[in-house]
Amino acid sequence: MNSRRLGGLAGILLLLSGVQPGVAGADSDVVASFDDQRGRLQGLWTGEVDRVTIDLPAKDVADTLKSQLAYILINQDGPAIQPGSRQYERSWIRDGSMTAPVLLRMGRADIVRDFIDWYAHFITPEGKVPPSFRADDPLDAGPGSGIEWDGQGAYVYMIMEYYRFTHDREFLAKHFPKMRRSLEFLVALREQTLAADYWKDEPARERFVGILPKSFSHEGYCPEMHSYWDDFWALRGWRDGKAAAEILGDTNTATWAEQQYWLLRRSVKASIEQTIAFKKITYIPGCAEKGDFDATSTAIAIHPCEEWDWLPQDVLRATFDRYYGDVRERLKPDWRGSFTPYEARNIYAFVALGQKERANFLLEYLMQCRQPPAWNHVAEVVLGDPRIGSYIGDMPHTWAGASLVNSVILMLVRESGDRLVLFDGAPESWVRDGQGIRLENVGTYFGPLNATAKMTGNTLTVRVGGANPPGGFEIRWPVSGAPSRIVVDGRELPGVDSTACTVPAGAREIIAQW
Repeated sequence: MNSRRLGGLAGILLLLSGVQPGVAGADSDVVASFDDQRGRLQGLWTGEVDRVTIDLPAKDVADTLKSQLAYILINQDGPAIQPGSRQYERSWIRDGSMTAPVLLRMGRADIVRDFIDWYAHFITPEGKVPPSFRADDPLDAGPGSGIEWDGQGAYVYMIMEYYRFTHDREFLAKHFPKMRRSLEFLVALREQTLAADYWKDEPARERFVGILPKSFSHEGYCPEMHSYWDDFWALRGWRDGKAAAEILGDTNTATWAEQQYWLLRRSVKASIEQTIAFKKITYIPGCAEKGDFDATSTAIAIHPCEEWDWLPQDVLRATFDRYYGDVRERLKPDWRGSFTPYEARNIYAFVALGQKERANFLLEYLMQCRQPPAWNHVAEVVLGDPRIGSYIGDMPHTWAGASLVNSVILMLVRESGDRLVLFDGAPESWVRDGQGIRLENVGTYFGPLNATAKMTGNTLTVRVGGANPPGGFEIRWPVSGAPSRIVVDGRELPGVDSTACTVPAGAREIIAQW
């Protein structure tokens, strides 16, 4: 083989190896050096991304999950988790907080720990969590000037997620003082909107009272708005702040956090209801001013904030009904719009709403929107006509990619109190086709999970191990209807249910027949 045909990489390898072009035997030496370096890099990356196994018959989905972990590591700059290496070569607290669960699930708690330690240096004495920094910003440069308030809750959530996966009490205690300061800053923010003259001349002024002040956190708002995105994150922060205080034995802080949570929640609930009434809308609004439709923003109320049970349920469902209809419109041949794959958050929202078929439709649609497909890229913006020269952000964009990974993993495994729920969103094809579902060393709050699920004929066989949830495993049926018989470790389980069965943590094999 002519060394010139190996391109620039061969030239680099020649320099590294000391091989002289044109010397007898040089071509074979170049090939050997190239193969050696490629083998080393393959070994390095295999070690980085193969700590966890997620095998699915939908190979494009499984491969895309693994690729996102690699892209997260490529985009990382020192301790800084970054969503891109071009347009987005800086670190955002919201991006990091939603990328952290991916890393924790995929066996990379070390990266999350280093990111938290690094970002904590930028928190101000009064507790403001700045929205973003570049990795090379000096520590004494001061916080970013962005008016963005989601970081207050996202920071607390990320530290508690790290604790839930690692149970590192010493780490939690080290960061708790700054967690508390970030919550104190939330109180100061809310006091602004409680002032008697706050937006006093606005119609339906009650929309703005008692929630967080306007911000740029939702990147689609300019000028800044009273974004419910901030409020959902703040509520998550208050609940996690209370949990951290209870773990560390700080009863005063736990009581305070509980009180502040309920004060804010009542205000947010009233604000959303008043905005719906004032704007005469039939969906959950993105902000109080505009009453805008943004299901992908609303989705964080479902996950990770878990603040959706108190929202008006008919309106919440109508929100995602409309979103589903909007996505269906994109299938028309003449559609020439654009969207962002942040919408992957809606996959799990559909699962949580009991609409598994819609969740799988959206997942398959997003798989078709990778450009080019074999690279498993998730761009920030997808165009209806990919040949149009327009803004796409970074490609790969690993915050958008993290949204996809989080939703797919939640389809397979998620925590619910002291239980692990398995296969909540898995379609029947994933257990019928190929070898079925295979999970190895997937991180959970209760230890690494190993699980398989395969259906042959009318019999589903599930095997579990590793993780030890106190409340056991809740197996959600990937097929419809109640099984006629369930056998757990050789013993028949009395009673059957059309949606799931719960088995103790010590159970190893569950066989269900239809």
